[in-house]
Amino acid sequence: MEKMSEEELLILEKGTVSCEDFEGLLGELVEGELSPTVAEKLHHHCEECQECHDGYELYEQVIDIARLIGKERQKEPSAMPDEVKKRLHQRLNASLGLRLS
Repeated sequence: MEKMSEEELLILEKGTVSCEDFEGLLGELVEGELSPTVAEKLHHHCEECQECHDGYELYEQVIDIARLIGKERQKEPSAMPDEVKKRLHQRLNASLGLRLS
């Protein structure tokens, strides 16, 4: 069993979740890093509290967009600046006897 954070243990000890508790563990909840019991308690609070529910949905959307952007950046090859490319070709030509232009 994974070690629980102090925040998780506090929620289990209290038995209830406040909006402050929810906000403090929102990132871990979205990332699936909480124990199932604590995650269930946070989801229950989210069902009961519209403000936390809205915050949860917004946070998930932001994370999803960030992941998509990250994937798109990985797909796009970075163009080598012309000056860097020119110097690289010069050095390769000089050291390996190539004729790169």
